[in-house]
Amino acid sequence: MVPDAGEALLLTASRGTLPAYRLAVSVSLSQMQETNTRAGERDFLLECLRAASRDDWSSALGCLCRAACTLASSPSAAVFVWPNGSPKCLASFQIDPPSVEELARRLGRASTVQQVGRYQIFPLLRGGPADARFLLESGAPPEEAEQSITPILNVVTSIVHRKVRDGERQRARRDHLSIVQLSQREMEHRVARAIRARHDLKAPLVSMRGYLDMLLRGMAGPLSSQMQRYLHRIAQSVEKQRALIDSEVLAGPDGLSLVDIDHLVRMAMERAAVPAAARGIGLTIDGWGQPIWTRANRSSLELLFHQLFRIAARQARSGSLIAVRLRRSADWLSVEVHSDLPWQPQVEEFRICQEIIRRHRGQLFVYEGREVVVEIRLPREPDIERWLQRNQGTIEG
Repeated sequence: MVPDAGEALLLTASRGTLPAYRLAVSVSLSQMQETNTRAGERDFLLECLRAASRDDWSSALGCLCRAACTLASSPSAAVFVWPNGSPKCLASFQIDPPSVEELARRLGRASTVQQVGRYQIFPLLRGGPADARFLLESGAPPEEAEQSITPILNVVTSIVHRKVRDGERQRARRDHLSIVQLSQREMEHRVARAIRARHDLKAPLVSMRGYLDMLLRGMAGPLSSQMQRYLHRIAQSVEKQRALIDSEVLAGPDGLSLVDIDHLVRMAMERAAVPAAARGIGLTIDGWGQPIWTRANRSSLELLFHQLFRIAARQARSGSLIAVRLRRSADWLSVEVHSDLPWQPQVEEFRICQEIIRRHRGQLFVYEGREVVVEIRLPREPDIERWLQRNQGTIEG
């Protein structure tokens, strides 16, 4: 009879409560317990099962080494693997790990059962970091010894395979994390250098824009219509130069740069406002009133918003109103275009918009009803936003 504690553990495994690899080990152990083993051997196996149920694989392997010694009437046993070209003892019974590793180094990696003096070595797994062996001190013929401990070798193989695979996954995760952290540091340094260069390049443009605003307000005296035109042209050139610096200086190898969505939407609306006003169409915006940065292709987003407002203005009539609202959620930056007149959006009209949004991993929605709403969603990048908040003083202006 299996002790009550063992029955409980096996019942838990059979119900699927334990992960699949623990279930495999538990089933193997239960099959061993169903054989005519002596009470002492069942105690070893039950102890191993308890260790496996709590993921204590070193203790489980140690119990199996003791069970193998009992089954084969051997004084000592051990399990070792070959990670990174050198042997490492995972568990042993009545033989110290350095002796196991030294013996393994002398023998090398054999693919068959070996008899070296009083020690027998049985291959468990072969190839790469999963190259594992079971060492047994026995004077019996290797075939007879292997036959007596075959169930134990099967369980040890499943445990070692899982242990090695877990180690490989942990190393892969550490390597991946190291690469990601290195990439983040490189990106932060690159963006910091670009932002400093951007700030230095834009500083004189900010001063020019301030003086132009003063002149256009008449603070230096009255202006003729010709002088106003000249000053407006200079102001437009300043804005174009600022946009060029934003686009080129901060652009990465993928063509993306840090873009202020609020600023781009307002610029697109200014371009659409004059022809819309000539037709009696009003444009309003409910924005954030502050820079909202994301990584995007600036030229593509300028085309996107220009195309969107152009579609809305084409569908509108005199006296209608087009309202633009900017929204933020946990995952998205949203630009909504509302029209107070019913119109029928055509798929062909949005093909350019759809392609640009797809390239930016965004979403496009068109809602119809009493008030048509076209919504564009662009993904937020919290890491960039947090970094920019920490360095807010270096990006203003």
